[in-house]
Amino acid sequence: MSFMNTKEFDFKGARVSGFLMLLVLLLVCVGVGLTIPLIIEYIGLLVGLLISFVVFLCIFPIGFMTNEPNNARVMIFFGKYCGTLKDNGFFWVNPFFFKKKIVELDEDKKAAMVSNLLVVLCSDETVQPVVNAGTLHK
Repeated sequence: MSFMNTKEFDFKGARVSGFLMLLVLLLVCVGVGLTIPLIIEYIGLLVGLLISFVVFLCIFPIGFMTNEPNNARVMIFFGKYCGTLKDNGFFWVNPFFFKKKIVELDEDKKAAMVSNLLVVLCSDETVQPVVNAGTLHK
């Protein structure tokens, strides 16, 4: 019996707790809010700060993600596979990663799928396109 050899590996890139990065985002917002009254007379500096802040607020939150049990994320950076993130939790990663969500089935869910398939295939009656999906996901 030959097994399929995959090139899957765990994601080794930097990932930070999402709660820590929410704190950083809050501190940056407060810092900008406190800085604006101090530099209000320097219009050029103020405009540059506001443009940078808006760009930061548009890009930074894209890095937040959650992983639930039995789920994983394929991490792709500009078309290059960088690994699979299987840890559960709330994370922040580089916002330029494409994070494709995949479901990893445990043995019970695989058994339920095979059981449903066997019921359809081994039945004496005509095939009905109804599958008991209640056991596959919460």
